[in-house]
Amino acid sequence: MKKLFLMTFVACFAIMFASCEKDVELNGTTWKAHETASQQITQMGMTLDVNVDMNCTLNFKDATTGTINIILNGSASMMGQELFSMPEQNETDSFTYTFDGKSGVLKSTDPTETETIPFTYNKKDKSINIDITEKDEESGMDLSFHLHFVQQ
Repeated sequence: MKKLFLMTFVACFAIMFASCEKDVELNGTTWKAHETASQQITQMGMTLDVNVDMNCTLNFKDATTGTINIILNGSASMMGQELFSMPEQNETDSFTYTFDGKSGVLKSTDPTETETIPFTYNKKDKSINIDITEKDEESGMDLSFHLHFVQQ
């Protein structure tokens, strides 16, 4: 009888600690990412080296809304000579989101933007990851970013 009681107690104790593992909540949290993308493009027969720096901040205001701030700047060079630099662009957008503890989707609150951005939460290193491909309207080139956000 003592063994049965002891085994039951140990099992209950183990279940109690296993079930207490807290899922991540995004409410009221801030996350930051920095990414540098480098790419070669060819325009009018010339090969350009393009470098873009992106600093992003995700603010999850509550269980369904937040803001994202993106600061971009960059430059283009040819054969090591800088041809031009892109003036810094700073943009803040609001979004709604859904999140199930592992993955989620950001959706702009701007009715003219229909794009949704999927994201994943990496429990192992406690990070949020977003992969984005942006098309530069002037050059027509695609820039790909892997944004690795860490909580602040």
